[in-house]
Amino acid sequence: MNYLEDAKNGNKFSFEQLILENQYAIYKTARVFFQEESEINLALERTFFVAFREIKSCKSENNFLIWILNQLILTCNALEESKAKNPKALPPAEPYTSYEDYKKNSLVEQCISKLEIELRLTALLYFYIGIPTHEISKLLRISEHEVHKRIEKSRTALDNILFEN
Repeated sequence: MNYLEDAKNGNKFSFEQLILENQYAIYKTARVFFQEESEINLALERTFFVAFREIKSCKSENNFLIWILNQLILTCNALEESKAKNPKALPPAEPYTSYEDYKKNSLVEQCISKLEIELRLTALLYFYIGIPTHEISKLLRISEHEVHKRIEKSRTALDNILFEN
């Protein structure tokens, strides 16, 4: 079954299946931008709304993850801008759900979360999700050389974080 073609024809179930197949990568990317669940949920809702409306611009099912992450990054950047201009524009922050939830995160996730945002996003996309550097370059709208520099900085920073503990 080709979920993308069905989703392009307005099938909400097929769109949902595409999201579910990629939910982990999508959620983790949103978490790079926001720590509070309310902000993450808002970013995801807006992303999914726009993505469903614009699904016809996605070229292939193999390209769906890159395509949806592009939508998500644009949405997160817009939300951060509106948050900076008007801190009350986003829903009230909820605390990190619980220490038990935090402990469930892998050591890699905990280390990545300590990086500065530019390195965090690059590290997540490269090390955790496994997106090639040329695709990261397109997603972040930076040169592939800059992606490689950020990956190296991330490696160094992650080494330091790991050996501090």
